[in-house]
Amino acid sequence: MKFLSLLTFVSFALAAPSPRQQTVAGVIADSVSTLQVATQANIVEITQAVAAIDENTEADVVAELTAVVRANFEAIAQALVQATTSIGAVTSGAVGGVSGAALGFTRQQVDELKVAIETTTEVIADIGAAVTLTVTDLTPAVQAFVASEVSAVRTELNPFVDPLVIFGTAVQAATVGASVAISGLNAAVTQLITVRNSLTASLGLPLPL
Repeated sequence: MKFLSLLTFVSFALAAPSPRQQTVAGVIADSVSTLQVATQANIVEITQAVAAIDENTEADVVAELTAVVRANFEAIAQALVQATTSIGAVTSGAVGGVSGAALGFTRQQVDELKVAIETTTEVIADIGAAVTLTVTDLTPAVQAFVASEVSAVRTELNPFVDPLVIFGTAVQAATVGASVAISGLNAAVTQLITVRNSLTASLGLPLPL
């Protein structure tokens, strides 16, 4: 396992989103898209490394592969923090707070937010699966070496998801009675909550507020 590949993926996890019109929905969509692309790469590295650990008994090889797992979980945690910060800046951190940021959404922006929330559901499910993999497929000794990085990822999941749930709900409330259709947004938020709550239970995370 070469660390050049590892460093490429870790750097990619912090890549800036592609240019998009900087509406609130656009920033959220960019942040989630960047997170998805980065974490997919990290999860591939983690999955391959865990499988290789299972097949090796040489201490040096296992140590190198364990370092790969640790570095990629660390990259995922950093990517979650970055996405949380970017989303928070245009929602709770915006002038007027969440309720102010939720006003004036067009149909296109509502659809963009819906897709971003659906993507978020996929992202956290994939991250949760990677965390679970370390429990089911690694020995207790190896788990101990990656525990800190895995814990950091677990810690960042709810702070990332909660603002999206709150904001999606606020947009729904702000568009009630307006001419903007919000078809599908409620279902997307509900599914995100369902998956988040399932992960909260399976990963032993604190209950969300």
